[in-house]
Amino acid sequence: MSDPVSNPDWLNHSFQPISDISTTPNLSAPATLTFQDLSIIKGNFDHFRQYQADTTKSLSDTSQAILAIQSQLTAPNPPLPPPPSVPSAPSVIPMNLKPPSFNTPPTFKGKASEVDMFIAKILDVAKSQGTTLLTDQQKCMYMAAFFGEDSPSQWYYAMHLSCTTLLNSFTNFVDAFKEHFGDSNLAYNAGLKLKKLVQTGSAAAHAC
Repeated sequence: MSDPVSNPDWLNHSFQPISDISTTPNLSAPATLTFQDLSIIKGNFDHFRQYQADTTKSLSDTSQAILAIQSQLTAPNPPLPPPPSVPSAPSVIPMNLKPPSFNTPPTFKGKASEVDMFIAKILDVAKSQGTTLLTDQQKCMYMAAFFGEDSPSQWYYAMHLSCTTLLNSFTNFVDAFKEHFGDSNLAYNAGLKLKKLVQTGSAAAHAC
């Protein structure tokens, strides 16, 4: 840059050079802000407000979490559930336990007078052998095992061949047996026996 004093062009325009230019700012002068300065300041304020809102929300969430933890620590413990019920073990029947023994029924030979006694014996044994005679058919076969070889056995085999469903019901089997071999005139015959009774001695001798 040429010196304005030695430059004739500057001298021709009556330019007076500045001998001293001060670079120190004037602090007492009012500040002048441009639009760009205002935009920067506004952006900083907006950023600060957002940071303040985020901080407030974070503190609120932390406070809620602390309160929840405190409530869990101070809350009473829930009652313990009852222990599961243990099913009782079934009673074990000893293998060597034997059913009570009964006298085997006598062989039925077809006499009407023996029908009721024979059936009573069969029913007693059938009840006592409940673990052995499980089905009605087994009970019918057990009863038939004590039939004599003549008429009773022939009747059983005839029923076995012609009426097999009869063996499925022990009650019906006993009723059919009584109907076939029982005394159809039981009441009449009992009356005859009473008439044949002859009183011997005084009546006082038979009093209780």
